[in-house]
Amino acid sequence: MTGGSTDAGLGYAPAQPSRARAVAEVSAWLFGAFAVAAAAATGTLRVAHPGMYLVALAALLVPAVAWGAFLNSLLMFSRDSPFLYTPLDDPLWFVAGVRLPLFALPVWVKAIGLAFPPTTSLTVLRGALLEASGVGELSGELAMLAALSVALFALTAVTLRIGEWHAQTSGSLQLF
Repeated sequence: MTGGSTDAGLGYAPAQPSRARAVAEVSAWLFGAFAVAAAAATGTLRVAHPGMYLVALAALLVPAVAWGAFLNSLLMFSRDSPFLYTPLDDPLWFVAGVRLPLFALPVWVKAIGLAFPPTTSLTVLRGALLEASGVGELSGELAMLAALSVALFALTAVTLRIGEWHAQTSGSLQLF
């Protein structure tokens, strides 16, 4: 081989994202950008400070990455990932208040919803973008979101270490 190492010499080609997925990702970002622009143009957004857009973005992205990393750490060592993903996904959106507002749900569902990042992320987004709340007013929710994200990253690290140990001792990636 000349010109450096490539993955082709190992017998597999690097992963290429499909065109449909790339189009969907661009479409989602365009929809988000136009939705924010339309909301700002119609006066729907009530933001206390322009920096609250960054707070809202961080409150949405950091917990989403933490939750995604945690789920992927579980699904990586599973024999049948869709079997685990399906029962975890829909209840998450239900108890987080995404499909129905939390005030319409029983108290026990609200309590379960607090364990999931979208619940608090939506609270921060509503406060930052619709109710003109500042960082001080959202400090409790932001602290809870930060603690939940740290806990999810820690659980991810533990799950990956257990899975790695299992793979080294048994030679199998199937932890469960």
